[in-house]
Amino acid sequence: MTLALLGYLAHSVADFVLQSDEIARGKDGRSQYAYIRHGIHVLVCTFVATHAYALPGLIYSLIVAALHVTVDFLVRVGLTARHVGVGGVVVSLACDQALHIATITIPANLLDPPVNPGIVSAYQKIWSMAVPRGVQVFLSHKADTVLLMATAYVLAVFGGAILVRKVLDASGVLNKPLTDSAGDVTVRSGAYIGVLERAILLTLVLANSISSIGFVIAAKSLSRLREMEKQNFAEYYLIGTLTSALIALGTGIAVKALIGSLAR
Repeated sequence: MTLALLGYLAHSVADFVLQSDEIARGKDGRSQYAYIRHGIHVLVCTFVATHAYALPGLIYSLIVAALHVTVDFLVRVGLTARHVGVGGVVVSLACDQALHIATITIPANLLDPPVNPGIVSAYQKIWSMAVPRGVQVFLSHKADTVLLMATAYVLAVFGGAILVRKVLDASGVLNKPLTDSAGDVTVRSGAYIGVLERAILLTLVLANSISSIGFVIAAKSLSRLREMEKQNFAEYYLIGTLTSALIALGTGIAVKALIGSLAR
């Protein structure tokens, strides 16, 4: 299971943190250079995450990178062209990520290699000198949980930003002026606030403090109260906020369920 979890974390970083708008546009335009750049990102991230497996880790990384690029191309050719609107965006992204999860999980289960003892021993020596004993004990028993939570934060915070933007684009609200003179500033500040919002909401869900979620949404709404008088901004705010909250809450609930299954 650990190899697959490392693959999920690497995929999240490569797909949602390192993939720039330039690469995404290039892939939409079927640029070979964009696909190669993205494939290299996936390969490097996956091998960095799995290098403790040595050669099997490299083989796994090559397989995952090749399959990742293939899925990206097929999804853009087959699904994105056929699905439009908010529903189409969600369907395309869901199919894309489901296929990526499969291409990470299946090779991991088929290979299922042991970690390299020499590499692990070297890290254990560094680990014992640099990390407090209590933290060592906790992480040694909760490695899969930590990997799962790290992946969840990357997906919710950074992947969520991409999904919110796609939903806003598909809704058409960004084609209207949001403010009299500072629409771009409003969009940028909304994106930054959304990042913090999803991180806080996910933390509250994982900490079983769901009752505090309303306070976060209310505080955000108060800061935008005057701008809410403008219909276009109100549409932008509501669509963005509800989508962002849904992503954080859905991710948190899913992760808690997965953590529970790992504990059994």
